[in-house]
Amino acid sequence: MPTLRRAPRLPGLLAASGALILSTALLSACSGEDDVSSLIAKLESPDTEARLAAAAEVSKLGPAAADAAPALIEALKCERIEVLFASSRIAASRPRFAGALISIGEAAAPKLRAALEHDNGLVRVWSAYALFRIDKDPSRAIPILIDAFGEGVEIANDAAQVLELIGPAAAPAAPALIARLEHRDFTARCNAAHALAKIADGQKPDLLVTALQHESRLTRIGAAYALHEVDDDSLRKALAELSSALGSDSADARKQAVWAVGQMGASAEPVVPDLIAALARLDPDPRAYYFGGTLGRQGSDPSMAIVATGAAAIPALTAALEHESSKARVLAAVALLRLDPTQGEAAGKVLAGARDDRDPAIRALAGMAGMAGSRRRGPSSSSSNTDVATLIRSMLESNSRFGRSSPAGYQLARHGAAAVDPLMEVLRSGDGIAAGKAMRVLSRIGEPALPALANAMKSDDDQLRVFAIRTLAQAGEPAMPALTAALQDTSYPVRRIARYALLSIGTPEALKAVRDSQDNK
Repeated sequence: MPTLRRAPRLPGLLAASGALILSTALLSACSGEDDVSSLIAKLESPDTEARLAAAAEVSKLGPAAADAAPALIEALKCERIEVLFASSRIAASRPRFAGALISIGEAAAPKLRAALEHDNGLVRVWSAYALFRIDKDPSRAIPILIDAFGEGVEIANDAAQVLELIGPAAAPAAPALIARLEHRDFTARCNAAHALAKIADGQKPDLLVTALQHESRLTRIGAAYALHEVDDDSLRKALAELSSALGSDSADARKQAVWAVGQMGASAEPVVPDLIAALARLDPDPRAYYFGGTLGRQGSDPSMAIVATGAAAIPALTAALEHESSKARVLAAVALLRLDPTQGEAAGKVLAGARDDRDPAIRALAGMAGMAGSRRRGPSSSSSNTDVATLIRSMLESNSRFGRSSPAGYQLARHGAAAVDPLMEVLRSGDGIAAGKAMRVLSRIGEPALPALANAMKSDDDQLRVFAIRTLAQAGEPAMPALTAALQDTSYPVRRIARYALLSIGTPEALKAVRDSQDNK
């Protein structure tokens, strides 16, 4: 096996406490003359940016803003995706509100202790974290966070992320986190492994070492990742497990192994040949390419995972351009372009040939990567700037600010119904910033988009339903049936958005639906 190399540890959800406070450069700042009462009003506003800006101001005031604690605790209900910040580029909203509570300090502690009994799991999870940061007592917070694993995925994932923030002091939660390494939900497995890695930092927990022998391959992969930086012996065992998993018959195991390779970076270089050999059996993740290439905490794109390991992969990738599988050729070409832009001609031929592939995911990846490559190589006379796929790519890469559409967005809207399905795929991708851009175009398309959005409201994916309801909320009266039905949704943010939309419509029927809704009682 090649010499083991260690990569710098990837940052956790928000590695430093200072990262919990949103930079005022991202939000419109509140006036310095705002008193606490006006900040409380903003925290209770339906306007997302107003709430986040107010939280930033509370953070600066510290204990002097103690009266804002109840409003901040109420704001913890808001799901991360409601503010369209699911992207790894901008952190979630709930840590912002928790950060403001932490800045208030002991003055907020009584309210936080009461919030540990709140009927909303998100409030309990982040109140437990804020209280831990204030009183440094993990014995109160850890049981709350472990109990949260029995709730919905959103609440459970936040609990794992909070345990990651707590770090080694969260060691009592290790058995519960290990149990989540074989959870059916991919994000649950990733978050659990990240938390375990923080708990394992600087020590070698026997539970994780034992988990390397677990009968579940998913558990072994998660444990291997969590232990890979503990010592050289653990790293060797991790690499051996990943090599084996990449050849597994289980698609979930292969995806989890790709994720682990990407998170380990250069430390996983010895298994890159196994990863390249498995490319024909792996699937791309288009989200990794929306903003020029970001792997993210839960990134599972094979090409981006290879790129994360470094330039040593270039010779094997060059050979893979001749692979018999078009999927393997395209994934290799994408990675090769990112590691060595001078390979544009060879990789470009592979990507151009894949644009008519039978697999829609490969066609999409070849198109996106090909456009990025053509920008590096110079303009191509055969490229088109008017088709829907090209416009979507241009829209997603634009630097348009929130609330504004890029020129490509306006052109997409003119395509009408033809652009609806591709834009819905952007919503399904899960990237909040990308979804925000797609939502603006779908709302501009109007009624031709309503059936697809209403159908998305039947999805089991909470995040997709939030994206869909945000778009429907802008449609007004034509969306009344879907908005009314959403008042019974299992997700609080979905119900909340629908309620505000119906109130803004203001017809007798809309107002009656709000009065009769479960959240109005």
